[in-house]
Amino acid sequence: MRGEVVVALAATDGGAAGSDLMDLTTSARLSPDRVVVDGGKRWITNALSADHALVLARHRPQRHFTSFAWVLVPLDAAGVTRESAGSCFPGAGVGHLTFSGVSLGREHVVGAPGRGLAVFARHVATERLAGALWAAVLCRRVLAETRRVLVSRPLGGGVAWDNAVVRDRFARGLVEARRVEALCASFREGELVDSMLVKVAVAESVDRVLAACAELLGADAFADGGVAGLRAEAAMFGIAGGASGALLAGIADHAEDLVGGAR
Repeated sequence: MRGEVVVALAATDGGAAGSDLMDLTTSARLSPDRVVVDGGKRWITNALSADHALVLARHRPQRHFTSFAWVLVPLDAAGVTRESAGSCFPGAGVGHLTFSGVSLGREHVVGAPGRGLAVFARHVATERLAGALWAAVLCRRVLAETRRVLVSRPLGGGVAWDNAVVRDRFARGLVEARRVEALCASFREGELVDSMLVKVAVAESVDRVLAACAELLGADAFADGGVAGLRAEAAMFGIAGGASGALLAGIADHAEDLVGGAR
């Protein structure tokens, strides 16, 4: 609360499950006074710089919503190793964590065992909204910079902005950006389906906006720090916090509610 400690949220599993949390293999063996953590987490933001990781782990073998718990693991504890995930997202400290017989006091179990996925579902909805708000600002910034270039770039006796095709392509990017903003404005707190809708739609809209701007900027989009590189990084909007393909299945499960029971 004083801002003196960094905590990494470690949900995505290091086993075959990946983001399929029901099948995660990281385990937390509970006894009256201890918890022992084994397994690993991959692609964790702040893994290389955090002081602790809040680890989602299985405390029972059953494939059930109530089989999971959160454990606050000090990353300097015996049995913890960290590994860089590479040069993607510089500054984010993205890495992989491995836990080998990490033994901690029972006080490191956060909340009631069995409530892990319920807490995660509530948290990830907030995270998805935060990502959407970030995406809205990103789109507006890139569109503004692209227009600044277009109104000053010479083309056919005028400037690029005078060209109808250029204006049409740019306007389509504006439509996508406003779509992101509208979804953020209509977000209902606590509604998991809204978080899924926002997550999928934002991933698609951000890519369309950045693709349009990259085309309009031409070769300049590939300069260091340019829109082409930004577009590659922004693809993570469709993966982090739940891959779009998996979320579409969840959205389909709510189809009757979303269309008002229409037949």
